[in-house]
Amino acid sequence: MRVTCALLFACSLLLVQACGGGGSPAATPAAIGSPAADSTSPAATPGGSPVPPIKFVAVLGGPPGGRARVTVQGIPKTLCGIRYFHPSGKASVASGLEPKKSEPDGTVSWGWVISTDTRAGAGSVTVTCADQTISSPIQIK
Repeated sequence: MRVTCALLFACSLLLVQACGGGGSPAATPAAIGSPAADSTSPAATPGGSPVPPIKFVAVLGGPPGGRARVTVQGIPKTLCGIRYFHPSGKASVASGLEPKKSEPDGTVSWGWVISTDTRAGAGSVTVTCADQTISSPIQIK
């Protein structure tokens, strides 16, 4: 199931790019999931009505070896991806950071263990749902 979700997420990003979507630098494949990517403008549904923008509900860091948790609220039943960047800027590959489908109420949460060799400071998390991307600092204590 995780592999299927990851493949669907990757294919949807490629489809958006191939169809001419993502004219702004924040929507290019190289920028999605990077610490600087941030786009909160709402998309439109096929009927033309605006889709609610995604927003962070909780961004909870912790100490090295502890658990971190991120929850966002946005588009119901949509595949969302997350990237966590250590305070050093290195992208994490921790278990728990796989793409997930949001709930019918639009919420989606991720939790992962912070690597024991992570230094204290501000890392960042970047979440992408459909064509919306938001970023936030996350404190490692």
